[in-house]
Amino acid sequence: MAVDRRRARRLVAGAWVLSAIFASPSLVFFMETSVDGVMQCWIDFPKLWQWKLYMTLVALTVFLFPTVIIAACYAVIVYTIWSKGKVMTVTSKALGARSKLMEGEKGRAVENSREKNA
Repeated sequence: MAVDRRRARRLVAGAWVLSAIFASPSLVFFMETSVDGVMQCWIDFPKLWQWKLYMTLVALTVFLFPTVIIAACYAVIVYTIWSKGKVMTVTSKALGARSKLMEGEKGRAVENSREKNA
């Protein structure tokens, strides 16, 4: 149990560290600018290729990477359920055959008791 908690804490700490790393460019590139008398955070890249690179990296980190990670997690979940389902099906079929045998024995017992009462 202690190992699971330690591992969970490491995973949570790792998630926070990765989030801080991915958010850190905002500290460097964004600046506070007054627009119509209201202070706003803006980013200003002087060259077009810098904008393209920035938007590509944002698209990858915000959309593509999480999509791939979520799809992989779903694939693992589906595979796990699928493989456990096969075991359950085999077990339930075996139990079903066993219960049919037991029902047959019950039927014979009822018939035997009727014969004795008659």
